[in-house]
Amino acid sequence: MIKKNLKKHINYTNIELIKDVWSFIKPYKAKFFLGSIIRITSDLVWLFPVWVLSEIITFVSNYQSGDSTLYVWQLLGATAVVALYYFITHELCKYYIYQIAENIGIDARKNTTRYLYSLNMDWHEKENTGNKMQKILQGGESLKRIIRMYINTAVKSTINLIAIVIILAFFNIFFAVLLILFFITYYLLSYHLTKKAVDQAHICNLEWENFSGISFESINNISIVKSLRIGEKIYPFLVKISQRLSEKIKKRIFYFRIREGSLNLYQEFFRIVLVVFTLWQIFQGNLEVGILAMVILYFGKIEASAYEFAATYNEFVTAKIAMFRMKEILRTKPTVEKSGTKLFNPDWQKLTLKNINFSYRGQKVLKNFSLEIKKGEKIGIVGISGTGKSTLFKLILKLYDDYGGSIMFDKNSLHDIKRSSYMEKVAVVPQETELFNLSLEENITLSQTGKNQKLLQKALDIAHVKDFSYKLPKGVKSLVGEKGIKLSGGEKQRVGIARAIYREPEILLLDEATSHLDIESEKKIQETLHTFFQDITVIVVAHRLSTIKEMDRIVVMDKGEVLEVGTFDELIARKGKFYKLWEKQKF
Repeated sequence: MIKKNLKKHINYTNIELIKDVWSFIKPYKAKFFLGSIIRITSDLVWLFPVWVLSEIITFVSNYQSGDSTLYVWQLLGATAVVALYYFITHELCKYYIYQIAENIGIDARKNTTRYLYSLNMDWHEKENTGNKMQKILQGGESLKRIIRMYINTAVKSTINLIAIVIILAFFNIFFAVLLILFFITYYLLSYHLTKKAVDQAHICNLEWENFSGISFESINNISIVKSLRIGEKIYPFLVKISQRLSEKIKKRIFYFRIREGSLNLYQEFFRIVLVVFTLWQIFQGNLEVGILAMVILYFGKIEASAYEFAATYNEFVTAKIAMFRMKEILRTKPTVEKSGTKLFNPDWQKLTLKNINFSYRGQKVLKNFSLEIKKGEKIGIVGISGTGKSTLFKLILKLYDDYGGSIMFDKNSLHDIKRSSYMEKVAVVPQETELFNLSLEENITLSQTGKNQKLLQKALDIAHVKDFSYKLPKGVKSLVGEKGIKLSGGEKQRVGIARAIYREPEILLLDEATSHLDIESEKKIQETLHTFFQDITVIVVAHRLSTIKEMDRIVVMDKGEVLEVGTFDELIARKGKFYKLWEKQKF
């Protein structure tokens, strides 16, 4: 798996990276170009003081008593102006570019998180939640680093190399040849020495994702971790991964240190060669003595630029890997959310499920399931756990599309209907209601744009949310905590029911939606829901058979198949599977 991921990384070219980074920069391109131009001019003028120093040294070496020193003072005055310009523009360009870096880091996290909402459920089930978050966080951070590297290193190194080569070539073309040779060979040597360290950095990244995945999920499920006291059972997994991670980090550090030492030795060798050549030219009378200072100082700039460029390359590759990992998410194509072009017809008359076959993780869950539901009909679905009831809901909700058979609204296949259009008319209350760390009111209304106070009150009344909301510090304005931790299971289910009612659906799916409620509370909600049911199509999965007694029809499922269909009285009279289930529960 690691080799496969490394191969993927190698196939992610710098051109692809630039295109991906530019896609995030584009909204800020005017400010980006302005900041870049300011930085270029800033770095260009900062080459002037070195030339000034060489001129002053040459002037002093040739100075005779009584000679005018005006030229020196003019040079120093110009240097003061240049320094003022440099320091102002140097910070000004960072002011613009750093804002862009922060903004695109936020945009990347925001847009990738939003994109996750569109990806298929089977993809989400294969991907660890912590891994996904790590990819998004590191990807956003990598964008910030790449932009900072661009403005702090790439621009400066490029300007230094081009401008200094041109300046020194004016005195002797061999200077230009030496500097270009140094920069290229230094970079190639760095690239070669970095290769193994880069592979180790990528492997470390993968191990970090595994570590983050387990730690995130254990904290995300802290309630069950504490309830079952399994924290000490999970900890050894973290220890095992951290040990592997430490070994990988040790190897990465080793390869980077070998690289640093070799590069330092190489640049010192080149400095000596350059100084010797310059001295020889001075002794030959071809150059002024001040040029020695210019060559040494300019080579210092080239040396620093080459070092920073190569050192930043390590950071660049790490950022590139993180960017690639995030772009893996963005390159995953959503098929379910994007499938279908037709708008959902609100005037449909019949929902037909015909010969539905569906496998989950290689196991057959639904087998030749067939059922017709008329608009406005109330259907109850029962069966022991694992018979495919909840899976059936997922197919009706168009969370999966890789099933055999057909789901039709009149003559329109669900495959052909836009999910966004369809879900405007559908609501679901799952067995486990997921809440966000928002207010009670926001958790109910977040599925709809705008707020309808009258509809909110209706939802609160039908779901009997007011039975407990008045006890909260700020009523329905109170925060419910992460995953609704401040509410009981039954209270969360009431919020889930209120959320579904607030959507004003035409089709309502209830998956054991009152399973966490006591008998008395369940009965109260059933009575108020009965009125709400009158004008909509309802499909109810229930464990307590008494809750579906008033349904128009009841479907009994067994091992993914339809075993019995009929009214409550018909199924009792038939004395089949439903009758046996009823007999077990009625007392």
